[in-house]
This record gives sequence, structure tokens and C-alpha cells, in this order.
Amino acid sequence: MTLSALQLPLTNLVKQYAALLAKLARSDVPGQWPEFLPTLINHLEQPDDRVRMRAMLFLYHAVKKIVTRRLAGQRRAFQETAVEVLPIVHGVFTTLFTQVQETFAADGNEDVLAHTRAKLEEARTALKCLRQLIAHGLLDMTLSASAGATVESLPDVARILIAMASADVVAESPLFDSIRKFTRLIYKTLHDVQQNHSVAFAPHLSSSVGFYYQIFHPQPNSDLLQAPSELQRDLRIHAAQFLSRVLKNRRYRADLEPSTSSPSLSHEEVAARAAGGAVLTPDVIAALIHSILTHDLNTRDLLEEDVSGELMSEEMHPSTTPEAAGVHLFLTIAETRPSLVCSVIAPLLSPQSIHTADTHTRPAVLGALKLGAYALRDAVDINALLPTLLQLFHEHTHNRVAVRRRVLQVFASWLPVTLSDESKLELYRLLVPALSAQFCPSVQMEAVSTLTAAVNDPDFSHIGFKPFAEDLFVGVCTFLSEVEDWDARVQIMDALINMIKNVEKEAVRFKSALVTYIPHLWTEAEAAANNTMIMRVVELVTTLLTATESSDGLDEIALPVITTGVDVSRKESEYLLDHALELWEAYLVHMRVCTDELAAAFSLLPPLLDLGDENLGTCMRILQSYILLAHQQLLQPESVHLVVSACMQLSSSVPRQAFRSFIDIVDMCILLAPGESVDAFAPVIQAGLDGFAEHEKHSWFITGYLALACRCMVSAPSPLTNALPSGGERDALAHIWSLIADKYDAITVPKWRKLVALAALACLTNDTWSEIMLADASAILNVVIAAVYEFHTGRTGARQAEDYLVMADAEDVTWRENPNAIPESIRKKEVQVLDPVFRVHLQPHFAETLQHVISVRGTAVLDSLDAGLQTQVRELMGL
Repeated sequence: MTLSALQLPLTNLVKQYAALLAKLARSDVPGQWPEFLPTLINHLEQPDDRVRMRAMLFLYHAVKKIVTRRLAGQRRAFQETAVEVLPIVHGVFTTLFTQVQETFAADGNEDVLAHTRAKLEEARTALKCLRQLIAHGLLDMTLSASAGATVESLPDVARILIAMASADVVAESPLFDSIRKFTRLIYKTLHDVQQNHSVAFAPHLSSSVGFYYQIFHPQPNSDLLQAPSELQRDLRIHAAQFLSRVLKNRRYRADLEPSTSSPSLSHEEVAARAAGGAVLTPDVIAALIHSILTHDLNTRDLLEEDVSGELMSEEMHPSTTPEAAGVHLFLTIAETRPSLVCSVIAPLLSPQSIHTADTHTRPAVLGALKLGAYALRDAVDINALLPTLLQLFHEHTHNRVAVRRRVLQVFASWLPVTLSDESKLELYRLLVPALSAQFCPSVQMEAVSTLTAAVNDPDFSHIGFKPFAEDLFVGVCTFLSEVEDWDARVQIMDALINMIKNVEKEAVRFKSALVTYIPHLWTEAEAAANNTMIMRVVELVTTLLTATESSDGLDEIALPVITTGVDVSRKESEYLLDHALELWEAYLVHMRVCTDELAAAFSLLPPLLDLGDENLGTCMRILQSYILLAHQQLLQPESVHLVVSACMQLSSSVPRQAFRSFIDIVDMCILLAPGESVDAFAPVIQAGLDGFAEHEKHSWFITGYLALACRCMVSAPSPLTNALPSGGERDALAHIWSLIADKYDAITVPKWRKLVALAALACLTNDTWSEIMLADASAILNVVIAAVYEFHTGRTGARQAEDYLVMADAEDVTWRENPNAIPESIRKKEVQVLDPVFRVHLQPHFAETLQHVISVRGTAVLDSLDAGLQTQVRELMGL
């Protein structure tokens, strides 16, 4: 019933029948293919064009679906019968295209062109069917002579279509669109066949390569030059991509030696060699390279510009241009035949040919050298070319701007590849004048880009860069002050930032000049509302702070930027927040004294803690830096509520990965807060103790708050006392110590473990808490003894008198007065000096405390312990 529709006119109903057959083909036809085939063949052989084309339409849809089958049996059945149907389809295609030629008339009217277009569409349907049968239906292309005949005929078919498209009456008619579709189908067919049947395709390779070479580089009298520009564009893209794919196919590669190449061959000679069977020989490829660089203006122009990765895609893309496809072809040659590329480029760059070569060629050659840096790294000695490149840069030709830009681009591309240290020094020396006003702005901008690449080189050495650093810095800053275009200024700022990052402390020499210039930049960027430039200014200040490790001179700009960027009530924070937070952190780290304005800015921090986890780590580091720098202001009774508020916000939302930092912050607050303010942290302790039941399976949570409880016992008991439930202090404290005894092994931070031991010893001497401790003395003393053994054991495992956590240089003033030290590192050590964890040797303190307990309560304290524990206690006490 379905096949009877072949007698119907070509309507939507027939197309629906074709789609139905396609669905049947996907599910049932592979098994029933032999039964359907005789009927299809019968209709394909009918003299009635209408019936024949309906059968072709059904066949195309069926084949298109069948080739997607992956079951071996079904594919095999299709492949066996495809050999039988292929000659018939080839005959139909040949007949139809002959009719196209007979119907077409260069001076025909609209009816003639419409009839020609109808026949061409029918021929295109036949070719689509042939494409599926040959590329995907045949197990081996050599099984069908019709397959080879089809492939061999396609270049001639394309030439005929190009000649048809050149007629004036065709350019504005619908026939032209059909011709474009047909030529694209020819490319797809040749591409699929050479990809799936590369060995069998080899005998037909020369005709296809010769055709596409003539397309890519047409001779002066070629019909291609008469075709409409849209068709020329399509064909040149097809040609470049087809040649690229053939070059990449290892089955077609020959043993090519650059010494056999002759880049002086003419277009006619190259085309004759390519079409005559000399497929991709050294002469042909070398001449192709030479033609790309010297005779193809569009491709040469593109080689002079930056080409995006998108245009380099191997797949056909709507945005691909003939020029980009030509560059892609060059890069393919560079990857597969680098020695041939060198054989063409080297003579053009030799000192002997600089004055005799076509000056138009130089930018293209340099652009090719730039693009092929990685592909040519083993074949080109870029360091040997250095004198030539420098000579080209300083030459005064009519296109000297393009040449100079290309020379700088070559340096930038080869920097991470094989550029030697000596060549890098020559590059630095070249960049100094290149940044000056004696060259035009486009060359200066290229020098800026090259400088960025130079300082970001993985092998960058600031030692070699040092002699040129100051001159380059002056050049960049001078150029920045002269440029008015904001995009260019942003690019220059990027170079300046990268330069400061990589020269590290050498940036101190430039700091004074920048300190006076940055406020002016900030004012200009704000006035122009250029958000990108504003962010670059903030990044520059942050980089300068970090590189010079000093905030001196930056107060005028840093604090206004911080307060503007982190204030969530202001619009600027939408784009400036991340950069402002980084600057805030760096500013606090490198400040030596906290000003009143900086202390007042702390009020902007608590709202930021509610913005989520993205910037939480930075905000916590800022909070810690504030406590270290400004604890004398922030922990006073009148302002401590701001710090407590921030800690309470964190206690309810801090993620596990940031929990230790949170505990360290609260620990430091309790240690540093004066007596009249420390009680304010009781709610923070209470929130943690109340959460024990909820987090009973989370050791990281429980051990963190146990460490805070121990900090209170050692440094300030009142916050813990106020946090314990009224009337149940003894039971709550007993529960805390039972948890400590149970969770001690889960405490992974050495500081916290020693804090537990110090807290236990402090409780033993506390009139209120000692009874609780002695009620479970064995468990508590086991914890303390374990800590004593841990902290008085050296790396070799031997016992030692010194506690390894105790600071050896606590009384030394050298580190306090070190002008080169980062201020925050000094402040951290000063906090450690105040902390008993880093000042008290645990074993002597243990012995002294136990001796005091025995003197007050008698030896009955020891008598209650088991014999083994008594022995350990007496040993540590020196008894």
C-alpha cells in the first residue's frame, strides 16, 4: 500500500508517505529489505520521471534511516543489497544531470530556469541517496564500480554548475540557491567518502584535490572568478577544508623532504601537477604555501590579524570565512608538513631577501610564523631568526606598522615555546622603544600585549627582567596617560598589573609614581562610569599592596574604594564587591596601625556575611585581620557588640570547611578581649553548647566548641559560666568534661589538644570546678598525660624537656622590629606570645599543678587512681 503512493503527484501526502517509510525502515525494513527492494528497483527503472523520482524520494528516506542502525545483521543485509541498487541510482543521477545541462540556457527565460531548477533538485535528491549508499551503505567502495564513477564525476559536475552560476540570468534567480546547495552536497559527499573509504578513495583523490586546488587558487581565466561572490565564498571554504582533511589523513601522506620542494612554481604548473596525479607532493604543497602567503590577498590579510579559535574549528560553521578557512589550511600544513613550511618561510625571512622580497609578503609570512609557533617548534630555530626579526622591526617600509606589529606577535607566540633567555633579553630591550611615542599607537598597543605575554611566561625570570623593569614601567605609564580610548586603557592596565605581580618587590621602585597617579585614574573612571576600568584600578591597588607588602601611601585611595565597593546598599557593589573585598583583605594585612576611619569601616562587614558562601572565606579572613589589627578598638565595651553580632551570624551558617577558621576567630576574641567585654561572647559559647544534641554525630562541630570552652577555662572563665544553664552548672560542666574525655582522640588540631590539657589543669586548681574534675580524675588525667607525652616528644620519638609548641623566640625583639616582615605576621606572633598554649611548657606545669593539688587535698588524690596511672603521674611529677 505504501509503495503504491509512488504513482501520486509530489504533494505533502507523498512526503508524509516517505516519512512513514523512513520510520518503517528504521524498525522493520532492515529485516524485510530484500522484499521491498525489487519493487523500488522496478519503479526506479520506469521511464516516467515522476514515478522514478517518487521512488528515489522513498529510497532516500529509507536509506537515511537504515544507515543509523547499529545491529550487525541489519547493517549487513542493507550493505549486501546496496551494491545492487547503487548502479541504478547512479544511472538515474547521470540521466537527471544530463537533462539539467540540456534544459539550461544561459539566456533562458524564467520558465527555462524554473524547469532547470526542478531537474537540478531531482538530481540533488539522487546525489543525496548516492552519498548515503556510498559513504555508509558500502562495506567496501571497490565492490561497486558505480561508486567510483560517481566520485570521479563530481568535480566535473561542480565545474558545470559553476559555469551555470556565472550566467547573469542565474545570479538573481532561485536556481542560484539550488546550485549553492548542490555544490555543498558535492563537498559533503567527497568528504564522507574520503573519510569512510580512505583507501578506496585514493585512486580518485587526485581529481578531487586538483579540482579543489583550482577552486582555492583560481587561474586568471577561471570561471570561478565570474561566479557570484556568495558561491565563491562557499567553494573556497569547501576547498580549504577538504584539502585540510586530506592533509590530516595519514593514509595520504608521503615521505616529504623540503629539499625537493619548488615554491617558485606558477599556479598553472601547480594545478597541472595536482590534477595530473601528483597528489600533495612536496612541490604542490610548497607552492600551495607560497600561494597562500603571496597571491591570496584575503588569506594574507587574515594572517595579519588575530584569528579566534572558533574560526579555526574543523567543522563547517556559519561564521567561517574563506580567509579563516585558508588560515586553517595553513595551520594544517604546518602541523603535518612543518619542514615544508620552513622551506618556504625561511628564504623570505633571510637577511639576503629582506631588501629584495615583496614588502607585501612580510606581514603575511610573519603572521604565519606567529600562528604556527607550536606546529613549527621543531622545524624552525626562532632564536637564529632573531637578528632578522629585529632588522624587520626597524626597517622603514610603506607597511612598517603591520611588519612591526607582526614581529612583536611572533615574539609573544614563541615566548612559551622555544625562545631562549638571550632572545628574551633582546625582546625586553626591543619593548622599551616600542612603548615610546616614536612609534604609532597600534605598535605601542602590540608592545603592551607582548609585555603581558613576557611577564606571564612560565619561565619568566625577574632577574633578567630587572635591568629593563624601570624603563618599561615608565613607558607603560606614559602610554596609559596619553591614551584616551577606554578599551585600550584597560588593556594597558592589565599589562601593568601583570608586570607588578611578576616583578614582586621590585615594584617598590614604581610605587611612589603610581600612588600619585592612581587617584587620578579612579576619578576619571568614575566620571566616565567605566565599570571595567574601575575594577582594574581596584585590582591595581590590590596588586601593588601585595607585591610591595606595604600599605604606605595608599590610604587616600584604598579606603574610599573599599567603602564604596563593599557597601551593599550602593549600586557599585554589584560589580565591585569581589575586587573590593580582595583589596580590603590585603589592606588590613599590610596596615601597621588601625586608623579611626578603618575601624569605622568594620560596620560594613556583618551584612556581607549573609550574602552566601561565595565570598564567605574572604569575609572571615577580613574579620580575623580586623581582630588582629584593631582589637583594642573593636573589643571595647562600646563596640564589642559588632564583633559578637558577626560571630553569631557565622555560628548559625558557617559551613564545615570554614568552621575551624570560625573557632579560631572566637578563640582569639576571648583571648584578647578585656575583662569588661569578654562576657559579651557568652551567647556564642551558649549557641554551640546548645547545638551538641543536634550535632551529636558531627565530631568537627563538638570538638570545635569544646576547644572554645577550654579557652574560657584557661583565659576567661566568665563567658563559659554565663553560657551554662542556671542552676545546672555542675552537671553541664561534668557533661563537657565527659565529652572531652570521649572525643579527645577526635581533636585533630594540636593547639586545641594542648588547650584541653591546660584547661584540665586550670580546673583542678579552681575552687568551684575542682570537685567536678576529681570526681572523674582518672579520665581527666589520662587526657592530660596523653597531651604531656605528645608535646614533649621530639621528631625522633625521644622524650624532651621542651614543649614543641612553645615559642622559642617569644622574648626576641628582632621579629617585632623586622621592617621587611608583613605586619599581620608580626601581629599573629604577638597574639601567640599572649597565649599560654605557646608560652607554657606542659610537663613542668603539670607537675606544679599536681603538687599544688596534693598540698591542698593530700595524697588521697593519688591513692584513688589505679596503680598504672599513679606510676605515670609520679613519673611526670618527678617523684
